[in-house]
Amino acid sequence: MSPVRLYIIEQHPLVCQALVRRLDAEPSIAVVGAACELCHGVDEAQRLAPDIVLLASNSNSREDTLATIQAICLLREGSAPGIILLAAYLDEREREQALAVGAQRYLLKDIDTPGLVREIELVSRARSVTT
Repeated sequence: MSPVRLYIIEQHPLVCQALVRRLDAEPSIAVVGAACELCHGVDEAQRLAPDIVLLASNSNSREDTLATIQAICLLREGSAPGIILLAAYLDEREREQALAVGAQRYLLKDIDTPGLVREIELVSRARSVTT
């Protein structure tokens, strides 16, 4: 089985680098790119065609986060990447809205690496069944 192609969008450069290192070390995941800006991330996700986009919630602007999820969902008609939203803290309203506009998972950033890998693999498998 080929590795899950993952793209990471995280606004904080050090956190972004840590996620890349943490996940690219996993044999079942291939990090194909990362961005620290939402608009650049959407453009790169279009170009790189990942299986999954790991998107960090923008705590300053829920609207920007939701708009980014919607933009990613529209990238490739019929085969948009799965989206996992990472949040610093639980915000039930944000969770409901993110899932309603297209995210498959809403996870907290304190998730351990095995748990995050498991969630990425689950979303990837679910996408392959439905596409």
